[in-house]
Amino acid sequence: MILFETSESRLTTKVNELLTNLSPAPPGVSSALKEEDKRVKQGLAIGLLAAALAAAAPSFASAGSRDCNVLPADAIATSVLSVGLFPSTHPIRRGLFYVLNAVDPVGGEVRVAADAQLGDVVSVLPIYRLGAYYSGLSASPRIIHVPEDEQGGDGGR
Repeated sequence: MILFETSESRLTTKVNELLTNLSPAPPGVSSALKEEDKRVKQGLAIGLLAAALAAAAPSFASAGSRDCNVLPADAIATSVLSVGLFPSTHPIRRGLFYVLNAVDPVGGEVRVAADAQLGDVVSVLPIYRLGAYYSGLSASPRIIHVPEDEQGGDGGR
């Protein structure tokens, strides 16, 4: 940060020199033209200062996307193995997490999400294949029979 401040102070000094050393207009030129010339030079100096600062400043937009604290995919696979799951695909990075498919000890296929920085397994969800139902739930609608009342069907309403 000190380098950035030093560059900024040098640039500010340079701009101030440019603004104070504006050449006077030749005799016979109207004062409006002198003012316009001065504004153009000031605008140019400010534009140069902005461009120089933008080039000298560190890029804060890319600071959040650095991968310096992210574990490699092999470490994630080892972490998944350590909790008793057997990876069936390679870990794929999705933002702050790695996602992969694995097989649990019973033989069911699961989707695993692991923290990319710590390697902790944060989610294990079963993967349902087409036609496979879980705990008696099915995708088809159920038709039930509702018995009619003894009074004629409308319940006496």
